[in-house]
Amino acid sequence: MGLPEKTVEMDAFYAATWQVRKKGITDNIFGQTAGWNLLVKQHKASRAQRGGRFIEATLRYAKNETVRFIGRGAVMPLTDTQNLTVAYFNWKYMSGSIVRYFTDEQQNSGKAKEIDLAKEKVETLGMSMTEYADAALWGDGTGDGGLAIDGLPKLIETTPSTSTTSIGGFTGALYPWWRNQYQAATGDFDIYGVSDLRNMRNDCSNGGQDYPKIYLTTQAVLEAYEDEGLEYYMFSDRNNVDLGLTDALKFKGGILTWCTNCTANTVYCINPKYMGLVFDPAYNFEMTAWKDIPAQPFDRAAQIVWVGNFEITNRSRQGRQVVSIS
Repeated sequence: MGLPEKTVEMDAFYAATWQVRKKGITDNIFGQTAGWNLLVKQHKASRAQRGGRFIEATLRYAKNETVRFIGRGAVMPLTDTQNLTVAYFNWKYMSGSIVRYFTDEQQNSGKAKEIDLAKEKVETLGMSMTEYADAALWGDGTGDGGLAIDGLPKLIETTPSTSTTSIGGFTGALYPWWRNQYQAATGDFDIYGVSDLRNMRNDCSNGGQDYPKIYLTTQAVLEAYEDEGLEYYMFSDRNNVDLGLTDALKFKGGILTWCTNCTANTVYCINPKYMGLVFDPAYNFEMTAWKDIPAQPFDRAAQIVWVGNFEITNRSRQGRQVVSIS
């Protein structure tokens, strides 16, 4: 039995509604949650990769050891420097369903009601994916049986020198150059908080000027930082206000803001030059074809699919600062 003409029309209508609203949905995910906004949108720390078994990132981990001062007749070493390797990150797949019941569509058959029903289903899925993705950003990658994206707690660890967790195929325990910075609180935040944060910032720069640009923390830590007084911060510039980050502060030029799901008593010090989101443009919140639900009269379902994961190319430029708030 073929599908009724009305059902086919609604298939096309839902697909068109999603395409119109898709940008708004992705803006919700990557624009209205502070962590995603700063990493993916404002600092443009994202890139597209079509297919492939893994997300591949080239790492530079060693120096050329042939460099030296020389005198007349000096013999230069011709040692080949092996300073590049490749990190591999798994693709992660996020999806949600839109289900259409025949009875609902029959009862909402007027044009206005059809539009309202489609908008409600699309917007609900978008909001749900936003919430789910934000929670995953603050997870350790073990969610959904290890199928979740690699979140910040996994990429920026508390035990980098002894960790046996494979990140990109390497562990901090085996490879010293593959360790993020970590520091426990020296003492109460109201006395040591700013100096600890300053120390972490300098550690992440490794003596250069390549400092973190993003500081993500909790509401409690942000308020404690704000309480330290105007001499330690200034309110965000107009650009951040326009992006909705009206609560963002600055720490030595980097944006410091809070995220609902951030790890308690923690500040993540992030250099987005070396960490970002990779997505497959062929599956960047795309809708599947509508499919019949077995044994149901004209009930239909479709999914929205996103494929991607975070990559990190220099962990030593990232830091995790634990603080103590009395």
